[in-house]
Amino acid sequence: MKLLKSEKAALLITVLFLVLALGFALGGRSRDTSVVETEFAVKSSGDIYLQEISSTGKMPNAATALININTCTKEQLESLPGIGPILAERIIEFRRQNGGFKTIEDITKVQGIGASVYEDIYRMICTQ
Repeated sequence: MKLLKSEKAALLITVLFLVLALGFALGGRSRDTSVVETEFAVKSSGDIYLQEISSTGKMPNAATALININTCTKEQLESLPGIGPILAERIIEFRRQNGGFKTIEDITKVQGIGASVYEDIYRMICTQ
């Protein structure tokens, strides 16, 4: 099947337009030039500790420090996403009654802490 000159021209223009549009789409994205490395360390209890280190080798900010759910204050618990005053009190009461948390997953035994809350906080907490 042979194409007419006008069909070839239309096809060429369409291809050029698509290449140009793709170039703008790929080139127009803003890129984050900061590099963040993630290190995981597994302690003997099986808990995973997360530490983010910037390209300079320093901690990006104090917010990356882990909160020990066995020793922290109510205010520290409330700094976690999804944990308000009531859940913070329940966590403190649970650890008082049960002698603390053996693993970070044990926090899901506290009434009101389900999978979605745990998913939001598990990288921010530890038990030792």
